[in-house]
Amino acid sequence: MNSENDLQLHPLTDPGKAQLRWEVTMVGCLYAGYAGLTLCRTAVPIAAPAMIADPTLGLDGESFGALLGWGAGGALAGKLLCGIAADHFGCRRLFLFAITLQMEFLSFLPL
Repeated sequence: MNSENDLQLHPLTDPGKAQLRWEVTMVGCLYAGYAGLTLCRTAVPIAAPAMIADPTLGLDGESFGALLGWGAGGALAGKLLCGIAADHFGCRRLFLFAITLQMEFLSFLPL
């Protein structure tokens, strides 16, 4: 029979310091992710006046609004499609596929 010392406990079920360290790490990652999301969501509205005023971009208020609308529509479609794909293929596989696809796409952009 296995004693309790022989069993390796999962970080989520370990009642000791490992569980506390796991929880603190998860909370820290959640806050860091939320801070990144907030930074990305506020970057476009902050840059909007300068983007509209830049004559090389050729944006006026109407075309910038259309650009934001198409971006929101694309985000909605992506969330719906990725939700279905995550249910079908699994979250981990879909996340790894998305990261790989993003790396491939960004590797072709000029610096």
